[in-house]
Amino acid sequence: MKTDVLIKAKQGDQAAMFKVIKSFEGWVVKQCHYYKLRGYEVEDLKQVCYQALIYAVYSLDEDELVTAPSFILRCMQNALKFECRKVLSKPEPESLNRSAETGLEFVEMLADETKDTESEVLHNLDKKALKDSFNTLTSEEKDLVSYYIMNPYGGLKEYADKYSKNYRKVRYMKDLALAKLKSSL
Repeated sequence: MKTDVLIKAKQGDQAAMFKVIKSFEGWVVKQCHYYKLRGYEVEDLKQVCYQALIYAVYSLDEDELVTAPSFILRCMQNALKFECRKVLSKPEPESLNRSAETGLEFVEMLADETKDTESEVLHNLDKKALKDSFNTLTSEEKDLVSYYIMNPYGGLKEYADKYSKNYRKVRYMKDLALAKLKSSL
């Protein structure tokens, strides 16, 4: 790197500063891809390097311009390491997606405000009891109750027509089957 460009950049010439930045751009990109910091992207790390580069150019002594490139590189490395220390000194925030001792994630253990767990459990118990009592019926009673549940305003008529039975007898059989269900619940 030419010393006259560094002197102009130190004196505030923006074009010279851009030349200095351009000359270190490859190194900056390469170094920034080595670091994977929580909350930082590559572009953020590049900005840290460029700030350190500008600060280093302004703090150069005109007597030591021969070693200026190594001084600028060292300043950028120190700035990146300082950012690393800042990030690593803070504990990582806890994640709700982390697994607990039970194997479930913490998110799955949170109570859902839209659901009432107690009523859901009771509803499931009621469904289980109904299913168990439905299994106590004979196959003919199950078929009849199924027709009635699927179509309460014509299911019994369909059943009577399908099996050639008297409608009143089918109604009586339905009442007996429902009473049997109620008693087993």
